[in-house]
Amino acid sequence: MLGLICLAACQQDDDPRPTTEQVNFSNLKVGQKSLYRAYKANCNDMNGTFEWTENTLTLEVVGSASNLVLRESFMESPDVTPPLPVEYPVIKIESGILLPQRQASRLFYFYANDTLRLNPSHDITLQQDACFLTSESGVFVGNDIGYLPLFEVGDVKVAGKTVVSCEPLIELDGYLIHDDEKLQVSHVVDFLGLQSAIRGWHLIEN
Repeated sequence: MLGLICLAACQQDDDPRPTTEQVNFSNLKVGQKSLYRAYKANCNDMNGTFEWTENTLTLEVVGSASNLVLRESFMESPDVTPPLPVEYPVIKIESGILLPQRQASRLFYFYANDTLRLNPSHDITLQQDACFLTSESGVFVGNDIGYLPLFEVGDVKVAGKTVVSCEPLIELDGYLIHDDEKLQVSHVVDFLGLQSAIRGWHLIEN
């Protein structure tokens, strides 16, 4: 019996899922916390080169009810000193949230618009083409709001989500994949000569 109790305790300690309420953009509250796991791959062979990295990012709502702030920090590692946490304000509006100082964020930094709209009307339906998202009219860029039936990169899989993208940049393309409550994936493609390298963050669900 003692052995079973110890085994159960060890299993609980190894569970990476957060035990608090996750960050809910539709109902932000101080104390909400979400964990994101980092992944990387090569666009030319997403499944063969996909791997999770050692980085786990914590997104937490701090501040006060009248002055909400998002804090990003890394879980401690015995081998590497994690970067210092970053904080930036988040403002609730009727149609979503405002992120006016998101440049320091590792999740939102590439997004040119300061507004993340929740429950939006979708401009287009998207399809995945390797590591990129496209519409019938071509590459998905700018401030369009798209509906994505399915997104898959290695072990990352989400379905039926809203997507917004960055403005066109020479060095990268990026997408925020979310629903009305949670950011599910922050996905970036870096253009490196003839190669395209993928890096991103995937929500660890409760």
